[in-house]
Amino acid sequence: MGTDRHPQNPKSEIRNPKWIIRVIRGRLPLLLILAAYAALAAAVQVHCAELLTSDGECYLRMAESYAKGDFRRAVFGHWSPLGAWMATPLVVAGMAPRVALRVMIGLWGALAVVGAWRLAGRLGNYGFQIPDSRLKSAMPRVAATACAALLALEFSVDHRVDLLLAAALLFYLDAVMDERLLRSRRWALWVGILGGIAYLAKLYALPFFAAHFALTVLARAWAERGSRRQGEGRRQTSDGRRQQCEDDCGLKSEIGNRKSAMLRGAALAWGLGALGFMVVAAPWVAVLSAKYGRLTFGTAAATSYALVGPGSGEARKEAITGLYRPPADAPNVWQDALRDPPIPKTAAEQVGLGEKLRIAGGNAVRILGHIARLDEFRLGLVALGLLPVALVLAWRDRERAFAYAAALLAIGIFCGGYAFIQAENARYFWFVFLVLVAVAFHFVGLVSAWLRRRMAFSDSARPGRRLPEGRTPNRQMSGFGVLPSGSLGGTSGGAESPKAIRESERRLAAALLGTVVVISFGFHPVRAVGGLLRRPPPGCEHRLAAEWLAAKGVAGPLASSDWHDGLHTAYYLGGKYAGSPRATSPAAIAAEMREAGATVLLVWDSPWAAFAAEPAFEALGSVDLEGIGRHLAAFRLRAEVKGALPTPRSGGPPRSESRLQAEWERRRPPEGGTPNWLAFWAARPEGVR
Repeated sequence: MGTDRHPQNPKSEIRNPKWIIRVIRGRLPLLLILAAYAALAAAVQVHCAELLTSDGECYLRMAESYAKGDFRRAVFGHWSPLGAWMATPLVVAGMAPRVALRVMIGLWGALAVVGAWRLAGRLGNYGFQIPDSRLKSAMPRVAATACAALLALEFSVDHRVDLLLAAALLFYLDAVMDERLLRSRRWALWVGILGGIAYLAKLYALPFFAAHFALTVLARAWAERGSRRQGEGRRQTSDGRRQQCEDDCGLKSEIGNRKSAMLRGAALAWGLGALGFMVVAAPWVAVLSAKYGRLTFGTAAATSYALVGPGSGEARKEAITGLYRPPADAPNVWQDALRDPPIPKTAAEQVGLGEKLRIAGGNAVRILGHIARLDEFRLGLVALGLLPVALVLAWRDRERAFAYAAALLAIGIFCGGYAFIQAENARYFWFVFLVLVAVAFHFVGLVSAWLRRRMAFSDSARPGRRLPEGRTPNRQMSGFGVLPSGSLGGTSGGAESPKAIRESERRLAAALLGTVVVISFGFHPVRAVGGLLRRPPPGCEHRLAAEWLAAKGVAGPLASSDWHDGLHTAYYLGGKYAGSPRATSPAAIAAEMREAGATVLLVWDSPWAAFAAEPAFEALGSVDLEGIGRHLAAFRLRAEVKGALPTPRSGGPPRSESRLQAEWERRRPPEGGTPNWLAFWAARPEGVR
């Protein structure tokens, strides 16, 4: 006969609605955080729907190519496919690629929140549980998840896949820290699958997984061996001595066999993890290898090293300087799936070990600067500094030491790889930021647990005392204004419960500490997102510019004084893009444009009177983008210029150009001022548009 605790039919427990209630109740804080994140993320994604980046445009073009079935142009060696794959179903359903990717970015943020929840809970198993009640025991975990949600909301403004990488690696780190890593073959395989998913999100996950997974497997074997040894040491016979089943030689042989078995288990777990990784990554690697004719995991590493690696100098700037004729089957040379992007002659070269270490040291300082700017009170740096200290102090507790080691290895390997290349952009380290948030609140929980132990020790060391006449327990805490009358359990005669008072003091101290940490991590993203929503939608200037150009019959190819502005305007216009001219004089720019096949020059936020006076250009007009503070002037390259234009009687430029120059000189703002472009072009001479 079965009981409620052990039912005969397992399916009856699943059908029991109480089972669902228990599951929801345990995850209720996470569900509430996700609901709040979803509402705010929808507002952020709608506000930033027109914001583009150079990398983001490639993912948009990839998703569009997948939706059309044009796989030749959908496969890029530089950009990983997972972000585009996730957006493709929405594009097939009729959604614009730009909107589809924004929906996915919001989803990636939600996945990062869930990953932070799981990681905080994983760390919570090793110390920050406060057994006051079910909710209070989860407060550090809830606070960590809430701060991670605010950070994910701020990160979701960006139009790249770094948030997807952070979410995938959070799930991977949570899984690799599980005690089943060496005990379950399925779990080891699952960890490798998660690593492969991270690789499909971004190529950088490949070397990170290879290094971190191998070292973590070794650390897990060390922890398992220590845990078993401690368990054997605790087994004693009835007379208090350790139990010995064999003689000394037999014991040594057994220890050696167990060590060999542990190493075999670690090797098996590593092999299964590598197999899981290859199962996920192999199809994409096969596609890239077939495309490039050699074994290829991705081309981003070689290109990035050439542009920003040691000894590269100004290679990154040089790569986007100068006009390049757009291919017939691609929008530009930088987003061409069939050809490699231009690499300047000043690309990075091999440098000595000393120079590499010097660059790595400088980048390490930059990374610490990014971590310091993560929160207001520099608690991210504090958490990073406490991790190795906690590892040393917890050395005898192998399980807790393993958790610290896995987190420290993840942070060190992830940051160390970037240190030898470049570390200028904080978005590369979003994964590290979210891990440090979970670690910081883990230490907050440890402080509360330490206070509880101190309180228990004090209770066992001294008896209770009485309050002075006329004092009540709640008045003693009235300076904080948080305890209701009678909450401490005092008696009407003034006798207090010292344990209850110290427990309330501990709770108050833990709550104050947790509040400080929440404010530290939450203030910056709240301020950033709030400021973003109060400003005009970012990126709308490029859409407005494209609409203005389309109304004037401009189709491209475009050249632009600013490379990024021109690239995004060409995307909205649906035209080709030649880049940013290397020349500086109007005549030389005109010659460079003819060579590259560009027909229209866009001048952003710069004086353009010299172009208006250049016979090779025809002024199309100017626009003042109201409320954005951006100004754009457009000039069409004349089809053919043979000699100078007819000269007026007074000499100098033609009449309309002379009047244009005079009007510019008359309306030129004072030094450092901003010209009123709209008023100027409203009074432009006839024939100049």
